[in-house]
Amino acid sequence: MSTATNLIKLFLLINLGLFYFLGLGWVIIGPLLHGSLIKKTKDFSLLQEVPLALLCGMIINLGIFLCVQGLIASLLMGGFIAVLGFVCFGFYFFRYHYKQVLAPIFMNKWIGAIILCLIYLGAVFADPLIEWDARSIFFLHSKMIFTAGSIGPSAGWLHPSVVFSHVEYPNLIPAIAAQVSYVVGFWNEFFPKISLFYLLVPAIIWLFTFARKSFSFIALLLFIPLSLHMWLVNGLQDGNIALFFSIALLLLGRFSDTHQKIDLVSGLCCLLTTILIKNEGNLVILSAIIPLIAFNWISLTKISQDKSFSLVVNINVPFFEKPFSIKNLIKNHWKHILISLILISPYIIWNIYKTTLNLPNDLEIGTIQSVQRIVNRLNDGSYMLIIQNVYDQIKGSLLLLGLLFFASVAWHRGIYLPKDSLLAIFATTIYCMGIITIYLLTPADLNWHLTTSINRTMLPVSAGFLVSTYFILNSIETGKKISR
Repeated sequence: MSTATNLIKLFLLINLGLFYFLGLGWVIIGPLLHGSLIKKTKDFSLLQEVPLALLCGMIINLGIFLCVQGLIASLLMGGFIAVLGFVCFGFYFFRYHYKQVLAPIFMNKWIGAIILCLIYLGAVFADPLIEWDARSIFFLHSKMIFTAGSIGPSAGWLHPSVVFSHVEYPNLIPAIAAQVSYVVGFWNEFFPKISLFYLLVPAIIWLFTFARKSFSFIALLLFIPLSLHMWLVNGLQDGNIALFFSIALLLLGRFSDTHQKIDLVSGLCCLLTTILIKNEGNLVILSAIIPLIAFNWISLTKISQDKSFSLVVNINVPFFEKPFSIKNLIKNHWKHILISLILISPYIIWNIYKTTLNLPNDLEIGTIQSVQRIVNRLNDGSYMLIIQNVYDQIKGSLLLLGLLFFASVAWHRGIYLPKDSLLAIFATTIYCMGIITIYLLTPADLNWHLTTSINRTMLPVSAGFLVSTYFILNSIETGKKISR
């Protein structure tokens, strides 16, 4: 009887958290997508809206926590906003989406997403926190926040005993884990892992927006969540970086074809999430934004040269509009700018905290010493050791990408690649080069650094190439017209 009672409590706790994040996120996403909390003005699927609201809710929750610092105060303030948002979402859902969800095509996708979420829920709770980085970095930070009842200086970020713990790391997961522990009433090695599950839910739902009866979708499930399985449930955050990098590439790749606003917003939100998980998120954003801007700028140039084409394709991205001016940008897109500032605020606030508290970055990026180490390792041949280790980790995904590329060449009788696949390849390559640069400048012993981290840092690279492989496979299956 006690086991059944505990399972019911766990079920209620998990759903309470999901409703909390959904309500918080809808306060932002409703006005962003529809200009209203209860009215629908755009034809977006609930499968697209719910994960976006959930993820934005987690970001807003962190922003509230960083602003008020107190654990109890953050839950009270967030809870008030979440109730308002969830009530509005309820009106919106029953007015516009209730019948749509019951349609077999959508119901099957929701059932598939729920089943996969439940599988991962079991995996999350199968083991306690045992990995060194999970216990000594991310969830140590969470325990510090829980014990102090604050995410501010009183949490002990400057205490000499935690210098080893990368206290400068972002606190999205630690903050949620501390809040979960507070609601439960105690700390152990299991309940804080619910924070990992919360982050998985929107990612899995987004994956099922690509669902159709095809081999490519089965391959996508094998490529992304299932290949990362261990890394998504053991408390290490490298798997989450890889997961949201790959989801962002999928969404931005689809945006390059459909030009749906919600895909662009969702992809950018996934990228934003990575910088709130781990420092590598800064490189993730840089890697994805550069090709995204380049590809859309090229498309915009083609549109401006072909007026008939511009009637068919509408990119509608503020920074790509012509003529561009700051005044027009603020006048026409003030709502987007305001919401963007709200969503980016946790990152800005945490960086202000880091600067104020003088929290160290052990890589010494940007210093003269780091530049000197790059030069030395290029001269003494150490870069070959890095390249060999990198290749050993990504050769499987590269081989699969190569096989599908040549299959595409044979299928389309020419050297062609889908535009969405090219976007993923360029973004992944930039990220890979960035990680190689990090190894070149690391102040740690290079052999030790490679041995202890290369299998984790290459996860986003492998995932990115697998996303590109999926796009090629999908184009072969659908016979979609692709770009040369």
